[in-house]
Amino acid sequence: MELVATQPLTLRQAIAVCNEYQHLKGNVVISESADFEVVDRVCIAPHDKLNRLLFFKLFKEMKDAEKAINFYNDTDYDVVLILRELVPIGDFYYKILGLREYLEASGIGSGINKQFQ
Repeated sequence: MELVATQPLTLRQAIAVCNEYQHLKGNVVISESADFEVVDRVCIAPHDKLNRLLFFKLFKEMKDAEKAINFYNDTDYDVVLILRELVPIGDFYYKILGLREYLEASGIGSGINKQFQ
């Protein structure tokens, strides 16, 4: 089975993918607005948009991705990057970006799609 960009991962798959891409931590990303950001964390998040937004809100409050996902009891997961500004002016701001979107935008392609065939 080939995973498509919108297909969720199981928790087991998300853990494996998350572990595989931990090397991205510290990479600098140039956003669409030409801001420089750094990958602060590679973590597991809910797949659907509403729960992903709640996860991100909790992450910003707690600064802990593992605690932030504790509310989630569904079976559909994804892997995301938490980005923060490279040179903070005051407090850090954070952004969330799907790993698949990052890989596609970077021209790397999504190895996730082939990983679980």
